[in-house]
Amino acid sequence: SDLIYDVRLLVTSAKVGRSTLFAAIGLAQNVVEIWSFLPICVPSIGSIPSQVVLQPRRMRKIVCDLRCITYSLSLYGWGGGKWTSPHGNDASTSTTTVDDLELAVAVGTPSSIIYVWNVLTAEEGDGMIEAAAQGRNSDNVSTALSIVTKPVSHSLSGHDGVVFSCRFGYRGSRLASTGDDRTVRLWKRTGCAEKGSSDADAACDDNCVNISTISSFETSGDTKLITDPRYTYQLVWTTYGHTARVWDCAFAPKSGMIASCAEDSTVRLWDAREEGTPVATLRGFNCLNAWCVDVDADEDIAVAGGNDGTAKVWNLRNQAVLNAEPGDRETEKFDGHDDEVAGVQSYFMPKQEVSVTAPAPLIEATTEAVDMLGRETEEEDNLPPNKKNKKRKKAKARNSAQAVVGMLFHSRDKTLDELLVVARSGTIHALDFATKKWDSSMKWCPSGRHGTNSVNLDPSTGSCVSMHPNGETVAVGTSKGDVAIVPLHNKRDGCTYFSTRPHYAIQGIEWIDTNNLVTLHIKGILVWWMFSGGAASPPTKHAVFSMGTIGVPMSIAYDVINRRLAAGDSRGNIALFDVAPAPDDESSEQPPIKLVRKVHDKEHVNYMLFSSNHSKIISAGNDGCIAESVLVSSPDGTVSMRKALSVPFPSLTGVTRLWTTQEGRLLAGGYQSNSFAVWDVTQGYQMMNIDTGGRQRSCIFEAQFSSDSYSVPSAHRMAICVGRKDGKTEFRLHASGNFTSPTPTLNYGIGQPYHGEFVNSVCFIRTGISDTSIVLSGSNDATVKLSLYRKNTITKSKDLPTHVSCVRAVSVSHHRTSSSVLLVTCGAKLSTAFYLLEDQISSTEPADSEPKISLLCTNRLAKDVSMDHRMNAARAVPLEAATVDGSGFSPGAPLHLVLTGDSDGGLHLFIIGESLDQPCATVSHMLSTDSRPVLCIDIVRVSRHCLMACVGDTSGKISLWNLPGATSVTNSVPGRDYVEQLCGPLPTSPVHIFNAHQCGTNCISATLMIRSPGKGEAQHVLTICSGGDDQAISLWSGTIEATASGGEFCSTEHKVVRTTQASSSALKGIKLVGSESSGYRLYTAGHDQRVALWGLKVSAGNQSGLEYLSSVPVDVSDINCLDVISTDERNRSALDKVIVCGEGAELLSVDPCLLRAAGALRAANYLLIAVGAGMSADSGLATYENMPEEYRELCNPLMLAQETERFQSLWKNFSLLYKNVRPHSGYDVLDRWCGKGKLRNLVGKVKGGAEMDTSSHWIYSSNVDGHFGRFESFDSCVCEIHGRALEWRCADK
Repeated sequence: SDLIYDVRLLVTSAKVGRSTLFAAIGLAQNVVEIWSFLPICVPSIGSIPSQVVLQPRRMRKIVCDLRCITYSLSLYGWGGGKWTSPHGNDASTSTTTVDDLELAVAVGTPSSIIYVWNVLTAEEGDGMIEAAAQGRNSDNVSTALSIVTKPVSHSLSGHDGVVFSCRFGYRGSRLASTGDDRTVRLWKRTGCAEKGSSDADAACDDNCVNISTISSFETSGDTKLITDPRYTYQLVWTTYGHTARVWDCAFAPKSGMIASCAEDSTVRLWDAREEGTPVATLRGFNCLNAWCVDVDADEDIAVAGGNDGTAKVWNLRNQAVLNAEPGDRETEKFDGHDDEVAGVQSYFMPKQEVSVTAPAPLIEATTEAVDMLGRETEEEDNLPPNKKNKKRKKAKARNSAQAVVGMLFHSRDKTLDELLVVARSGTIHALDFATKKWDSSMKWCPSGRHGTNSVNLDPSTGSCVSMHPNGETVAVGTSKGDVAIVPLHNKRDGCTYFSTRPHYAIQGIEWIDTNNLVTLHIKGILVWWMFSGGAASPPTKHAVFSMGTIGVPMSIAYDVINRRLAAGDSRGNIALFDVAPAPDDESSEQPPIKLVRKVHDKEHVNYMLFSSNHSKIISAGNDGCIAESVLVSSPDGTVSMRKALSVPFPSLTGVTRLWTTQEGRLLAGGYQSNSFAVWDVTQGYQMMNIDTGGRQRSCIFEAQFSSDSYSVPSAHRMAICVGRKDGKTEFRLHASGNFTSPTPTLNYGIGQPYHGEFVNSVCFIRTGISDTSIVLSGSNDATVKLSLYRKNTITKSKDLPTHVSCVRAVSVSHHRTSSSVLLVTCGAKLSTAFYLLEDQISSTEPADSEPKISLLCTNRLAKDVSMDHRMNAARAVPLEAATVDGSGFSPGAPLHLVLTGDSDGGLHLFIIGESLDQPCATVSHMLSTDSRPVLCIDIVRVSRHCLMACVGDTSGKISLWNLPGATSVTNSVPGRDYVEQLCGPLPTSPVHIFNAHQCGTNCISATLMIRSPGKGEAQHVLTICSGGDDQAISLWSGTIEATASGGEFCSTEHKVVRTTQASSSALKGIKLVGSESSGYRLYTAGHDQRVALWGLKVSAGNQSGLEYLSSVPVDVSDINCLDVISTDERNRSALDKVIVCGEGAELLSVDPCLLRAAGALRAANYLLIAVGAGMSADSGLATYENMPEEYRELCNPLMLAQETERFQSLWKNFSLLYKNVRPHSGYDVLDRWCGKGKLRNLVGKVKGGAEMDTSSHWIYSSNVDGHFGRFESFDSCVCEIHGRALEWRCADK
């Protein structure tokens, strides 16, 4: 009945005749309990093998004499929780034998104090082992619990606030703690024992932190020293780094580190052997809280759990390199060799390349009047000395960086072992990683020499480089429009040159394949070059493409299958070109087939790639977003492109690189502050973080990702070019792994990431696949997710663009004439967004294929809106007769009506079409400005022309609004009154208001029932179910008069029925499903963490009521919403799929067929129960099919005469077996049904009150175990067709 903070298990050796399992359980209130689990062997019965059952017994309760509330508790001893062999001391099956149950504990309190005390001594443990074997407690009493009080050994003070964790490490000589003060602290055991004693050495020697002395096994001797009064714990260091409360910590002794996790969603590594120096920061959670962390001391692997429902795994030795904390690089001293930072090496360009004869005009312009040798010019004569020196240092650093055109990694013999530096002196320097020496004999523009086509190439104008796909040729472009093709195998000769004039200023150069090269020029120009005879042959100009923008092309992507070229520029635009047709004039500029502007606002488009099915372009930009542009092919063969989504990646301020893995994962690389980071976008996991000093520094990055699911880079290389203040050009190489022999890496994601905070709203979306649906959800963390729900689990998810703050409501709508679904999300600052999920209803694609989502439009009612003014509810439904002509919607495009309610009581009406060409911003019509905040909305279609909106607010009232169900005109001009133009006059007040609850109406669900009372006309009865803060369910029903033009509400025939105390807390989710034939079912959920199922009883005259059926607890706290989706009720395997959301999500399924069966049982007057072998099998008895051949042979009654002794022996044994086995609980259920009045209609009377001659229930059984005869209710009404082994058997005549 109390919180459990820690548990230790061990198996003792068999010195008392048999091994015993013990458990130490650390509880709140500073208490530890000891439990024993004695193995008891259950002998075999028939064909059932023998089993070992653990019998639990609470042995002892140890209470600290300082009773207090605890926020953390950590046990030490008992071998560190390792399992040891119960079969002796075989080294192959056990780590060591644990017989001394010495146990200590450290407790963190809210008063900032850590208490350390002894739980169990070795002597006490010996008595417990013997007592457990004899079935007694430790005080030789067989029943009473032994309660012992223990004193505190050490009190540690230093934290400021609550202590959330405290962990022992290094054989108990160290104690790490974390707390509310955002610190991690390390405590060291010190003492005054006699010098030279083994205890003193173990307690005080600093070498115990060395790797050579690490023991992951917690011995009895180490445990004794923890609470030894001769020693104390003193604070060694306190370190800061986390930006919020630190929840947990763990020692990593093999690497000498401490791992901590906190409310800032990070796991941080600290050096335990120094003054708490930060080693690395690990990120991987889509939430605020990383709750817990632990380390496998043998493998040096850390695992942490977060609030998004996932666990993340890190190899600490790799992460110390991949995510190392940046150092103060400007003050470090470099000698050209290994850097002090782990995994980083520094090299310098040969001295002759520090200066160049002229600066590169396109890379970085300089206005300072300083010559290339650093001498002062005339303009510096009047400057103070300190400004002269500062200016000269800046000039040297700038000029040293300008000396480099670009860098490339080069593989020789399939081994990545060279860094190529293309310099503006015309030289290519090769740095050999093995020898750490430079080779400067390669020239890309020899001094005084021109190309084969007499191009006067100036090496100081070099601007870009690119490696040929074969890895043996380099292309170098210049700002004057010249290109050099340099073969790497020939260092002295063999370069070819050509000019791209009249197109100057090459800003980028990319190889498409081995025979095609594209040069990127200013003013949106791209030139395609073909090398028909290989890279060394003279190229021919294939085509010139013009984006039609003033931006500079920054990146390209090529679709080999469809021969399409995509280009992104420095203004955020993306153009699509058709490469297939050869132009009549290769010099004429070919326009794009489609240009989409501002895909990345006005920022650089850094990288692009085509999706695996070639249906969209994924791009990354300096705006920190990953955008999707969808390609659509029309029936006439033309292709168009449109921007679908742009999702900001919050961890990166600029995304520069994208990768896709074989498993379909999307990886992104980019900058956050001065570091380059690589993230798994799908899992939200940071793979690496490398300090580059800023995005302005030139760098190259290559990585090899394993084909295993969720694996970090098996190898990577990064080279960073740094212009130093002393004029030198430095190259920092960050590397790990082996490209030729990649080592297997860990799967780092356990579980599917979900929202990091409370989920406020959720909706199911049907698909064309029977076992697959989609879940749309919105959360307090401002995120919106589309999750694939397949085979009763969420398998993958996709993020939609985030809101400015919390997402309060989501809704979906499907039009019967469309295969797409409208998605609606709304939240803070009165913002609403509309998306189209395309081709999802009738999709025949694989269930795990990537969904096609496009942003339709957005709405924000005002610019200056506070964060607290938000949309609280939303509901979308399809409109009929959606044939609208105008600039707003395409003719014939389906339309949807969307109603939203805000925190000021306003109701906003939208008409949204599925056309992808509609304006990006839409307007709404205000229906109401009531002062009561709207909490929930549901809409029911009454007729073709009428919709009834049900709106609940904080006063507990529900208002009914009569809304148009179809458009009334075929033309509309978008504007402030376009909704009225489409739908005609709109209501200004509700048609009916009723009091549903004493306070807020939190959730609402409505449906239209069609009833046929007698021979009269069918009645349309609107039924509304709602849940409120008063813990009640309100059921309202009223008659709706349907007419040709709409629906008229009849206020004279309605009734409200309230079911009070329907929940022990406020109801937050409600859903009414079902039909007249299958019955109506109501699902509810609230803060009591239970999902309840109710049956809706329908009778004549609108007399409806609720009947409680069942409820089930769920593990989701703070439930805010639920939704239910029902499969085809004509299918016998139909299910109600229920999702409950709050702090997390839980999926349930209910079989409506079972509910109908339960209803039939309750209404039954007679009951025949037919049972077979399964009824016996559930009691643990073997069935006929599993019996040995002897059993089948002796089932023949003739064997009684032929082999009497053998026959009687077998049936005697089985009769005793049937007698000793207890019938399973299903017999009790049937007994309650039939004999104890659970089924009330099963009575022993007929109409008129006369007694019945026979029973109302019968058992028809093929079993011979006679178990039904043990129940009085069945003894006289059972038909056992094969007889009863204990009494009689049937025989052949």
